[in-house]
Amino acid sequence: MITVETLARLTNMTTTELTQAFEQAGYKDESFLTARFVGITNAWQFCYSVQYEDEDEGLIANKVFVTYNPAHNTITAEY
Repeated sequence: MITVETLARLTNMTTTELTQAFEQAGYKDESFLTARFVGITNAWQFCYSVQYEDEDEGLIANKVFVTYNPAHNTITAEY
C-alpha cells in the first residue's frame, strides 16, 4: 500500500528531489529547471513534465518517470 504521505511526496517532487532520484538511478549530470506532476502511467510510474538546459540544444522539455519501490522505500527516475 502507498500511504497518503508517500503519495503526496511522489506527486509533489521538487526539481532537487527529481535530480536526486536520477542520481539514484545512475545519472550524474542531470539538473532540472522546472518540474510539474502530470499523472500516473498504466505501469504505476509517476510522470513529470520537466525542462532542463542542454549545452548544444538549449532549453529542452521532456518527461520523467518516477518509480517507487515500497520494499526498499526508494525512489528512482528515468526518461
